[in-house]
Amino acid sequence: MFVESLDLKDQPGSITPQAKGWGVFSGTFWAVLAFLSPQLLIAPLLPALTELSLSQNTKLFVLQMMIQSLTVIMIAAIIYAYRLSLTDIGIGRFRLKYLGWAIMIFPVYLLTSLVLTNIMSIFFPYILEQEQEIGFITPQGIELGLIFVALVVVAPIVEEIIFRGFMFCAYHRRFGAFFGAILVSVLFGLAHGQLSVGLDTFALSMFLCYVRIKGDSLWPPILLHAFKNFVAFYFLFIIGSK
Repeated sequence: MFVESLDLKDQPGSITPQAKGWGVFSGTFWAVLAFLSPQLLIAPLLPALTELSLSQNTKLFVLQMMIQSLTVIMIAAIIYAYRLSLTDIGIGRFRLKYLGWAIMIFPVYLLTSLVLTNIMSIFFPYILEQEQEIGFITPQGIELGLIFVALVVVAPIVEEIIFRGFMFCAYHRRFGAFFGAILVSVLFGLAHGQLSVGLDTFALSMFLCYVRIKGDSLWPPILLHAFKNFVAFYFLFIIGSK
């Protein structure tokens, strides 16, 4: 059913008919450049940032906002250089039903991730012992709100623009929906660095690609991604801090 639902290449309004734009190799190059170069550009400012009389969480929040803002600006500039717009990668009209999709699909993704992780743990037992490195420590006061904005609001928007927006457009056109989703999901998992986290994000990405095509919009994967991060935020920083 999942494969059949992804076979939308001949349907009007899907992202496949868009012939112009970046290809797989150029799209991957630009995406990696937009993902990594802001970190290099911000690096000279790190000594000044560490000297500020702010908490570790606030400093990390400021750093992430600077990097992610530059990433979005670079992606937007690349898109406009191809004489396209953000609408061409799926940032269009918001519909309330997209939120319903996110809530309904989340438990299916979660079950898939658990099954995949447990299967892989047979061959790599240390997988279940790994914890995702978020960087933020136990927050206090306003820091909780800053972490919420960073993890639940900003991160899903930026990551979806790069992976399910910019990159998936090219991969979908070249390889079709299903194999395009697999390739983007592999890259998405690798971008998170850890094997345990990579398996989870691979599973998540497959469903993000699914709702990206189902809604012909970037809003469904943004909302599903945000809902997933909200659940993690709640257990890590609300329940976990008690």
